Amino acid sequence: MQTGLNLLTGVDEKSKLAREAFRLANMAMLTQQKHTFREPRHSVVKAGKAVFPEFQLNSGAGGQWRAFQIGFLLMSIASCVNREDRFREDVDLIWFPTGGGKTEAYLALTAFTLFYDRLAKGEDCFGVQVLMRYTLRLLTTQQFTRAATLICAMENLRQQRGDLGDQPYSIGLWVGGANTPNTHLGAQDDLKRLQSGKGENRFLLNKCPWCAAAMGPSQKKGKARKQLTPGYKKSGDGISLHCPDSKCDFSHQLPVMIVDEDIYQQRPSLLIGTVDKFAQLSWRSDVRRLFGIDQHGKRQFLR
Repeated sequence: MQTGLNLLTGVDEKSKLAREAFRLANMAMLTQQKHTFREPRHSVVKAGKAVFPEFQLNSGAGGQWRAFQIGFLLMSIASCVNREDRFREDVDLIWFPTGGGKTEAYLALTAFTLFYDRLAKGEDCFGVQVLMRYTLRLLTTQQFTRAATLICAMENLRQQRGDLGDQPYSIGLWVGGANTPNTHLGAQDDLKRLQSGKGENRFLLNKCPWCAAAMGPSQKKGKARKQLTPGYKKSGDGISLHCPDSKCDFSHQLPVMIVDEDIYQQRPSLLIGTVDKFAQLSWRSDVRRLFGIDQHGKRQFLR
């Protein structure tokens, strides 16, 4: 922790960048808390248009760190910044009861890492920079929705500044065909089934991670109507996710990927996946792009 404090209070260029990344990470975490809601905002139809209730920030967001959370962040940032740090190869374990705030601690470190690399390396650090790996798919999707709100907060900050590059911050969910579409063609087929009211929702997000506007199929009671799929739309060869509320900052497109082909091609900043997906490294060259390796086994990307 003292090493982390020394880094943040130093006078050299690396310390200045670390301080700014630390400040931005804290700002993004607070914003994420203010945009976290349990229930989605459902629209009502007025004059033939879907209108969402007014969005209000979460008034219960505390904006405070617990001791172990800030301690974990301080003990980890130096080894993320300095490749020569003596603790860089160590594994830091958070051992704390369920509901105690472990997710917030490592999301803060994620935000710091993504901000620092953009400030220090610019366009050289685009691609997958943080990997989160889980064993259970249900837990993976739960963590994905929380992390998506943070990525939206970071992307909102990036758009307000001019020193974090032109590439959006983004998040990808990599859990396989049983939960999400593997291909663009499969995603379009899933969308068609949803629109016909015959398929299950394999796009996972049931609300916008930024403003909680309800996403996914909806059907009014009474007369049978064709199901709508607000938040999912065909985009090029695939499907993109967007907030259905036109007043939301992400009404055009959410920085979220759930189709495997999109993940391989665009390489999101933060990738959340299950253990079994990593086994594909052995026989799929496009998966290796996530680790900066081209189809011939040569390192092509820095991150």
